[in-house]
This record gives sequence, structure tokens and C-alpha cells, in this order.
Amino acid sequence: MTAPAHRRRGFTLLELLIAIGILALLSLLAWRGLSSLAATRDRLAPLNEDSRGQLAAFGQLARDLAQAAPTVPLRLASPTVQVRGDDGGQTLQVQRLIAADVTGATLLQTILYREQGGALVRQSTPAAATVGGGDGATLATVTLLPQVKSVRFRLWRDGAGWVEPGAGEPAPAAPGAAAANPPGIEVLIERRDGTQLRRVLLVG
Repeated sequence: MTAPAHRRRGFTLLELLIAIGILALLSLLAWRGLSSLAATRDRLAPLNEDSRGQLAAFGQLARDLAQAAPTVPLRLASPTVQVRGDDGGQTLQVQRLIAADVTGATLLQTILYREQGGALVRQSTPAAATVGGGDGATLATVTLLPQVKSVRFRLWRDGAGWVEPGAGEPAPAAPGAAAANPPGIEVLIERRDGTQLRRVLLVG
């Protein structure tokens, strides 16, 4: 006589309830983790966007200063990088060399950096074959950094260090001689939230 086959034993109701409870707990923990990640992402997104804006603004400024026209070969009587007062603020003016046109002539373009309407803006004249050739034309304006309260510049002078524009100016160039550009520019931007951004950039 053969032994009776063992009956297959399934899950009990208690075991099912325990499994469901464990799955519910894991789901709750996973949901809270994802919710925390989403909240952190939403909180950091504006900071990341602002950081990208800062990198883009200072990167553009560094490129313009690196392309500043040299004064000696062109025998320019005025520096191609200078800071002037403008309505209580300061404006950085850069005359830069850009790619030659179809005729092979070297073109110059005037770039202005200033605070305008609570933002750091970059303004540019059309390219011209002569110094000041684009003066009087409509300026192309691009907003680089919002929420800006003020923009200040200082110039590096050999033997004097960092000086305010207008202070420690070098002696005027002799007739027929070229003026000298400052070797470096310090940029200090004060944001509306009180934070300050400082960069030191080389000229040429």
C-alpha cells in the first residue's frame, strides 16, 4: 500500500498580511526618499541656474579682455581697455579685435560692461575697420546676470597695485607713442541679496 501524498501547503492569511505590510513599509520609505530628492532638486535648481549664469558672464568678460586690441602695433593714443564713470556707476570699455572680414581687414568692436536696470549687461557696437568706427550706432545689449545692485572695476598698475579708475593713472603717452593697457582688471559685483562676486581677469 502506498503512503498518502502530502497535501501542498499554501500561504496563510497571517503570512499574506505580513508580506503586504512589509511591501507597504518599503513603498513608504521609497516614496519619502524620492520626495526628498525632488525637493532638493527644486531647491538647488535656481542655484545651479545662477551658477551657470555667473560662469557664462565671467567667461564672456574674460574672452573680451583676452581679445583686447594691443595699443603698441596700432599706435593708439588711448588704452583699448579703460573704465569710465557713468551716471554714478562705472562702465568697462573694451575695444577688441575680431575675425577679419572678406577683404582681409582687421575689424575692431567696442564692448561695454555696466549695471543697467538691475542687471549686468554687455553692449557692443557693430564691427568697424577704424577705432571708434561704430560709435553712434545702436548698441546690441545682452543681459548676462540679473539681480545686480552694482558693478565696480579696479585696474592693476605696475608699482601701485590695484587702483580705482582715475587714480594712479600712468603718465600720458608721448606724441606718436602708444598708450598702455592695464595688465589686469578686478571685477566686483554686488548682488541684491548682499552677496559679492569678485574676479581678477588678465588683459590681452
